Amino acid sequence: MLSIGNMRDSFSWGIETKGMKKKEAFIWGFLTIPLGALGAAIVVGGLFLMGGLLLVVVQWIYENMP
Repeated sequence: MLSIGNMRDSFSWGIETKGMKKKEAFIWGFLTIPLGALGAAIVVGGLFLMGGLLLVVVQWIYENMP
């Protein structure tokens, strides 16, 4: 899928964009913002869950240590 020949064929300087490639690039250009926001939300949510779990574990250890 990612080969040098394939990249060389699909590479352009932005001067000679064909209709379908231009439309595809336009769609992906708009999709990068929501996809980035979704990725950031997943990362932040994961950190929040791990932090909350760590807090519960620390509290449990604190309460149950002799």
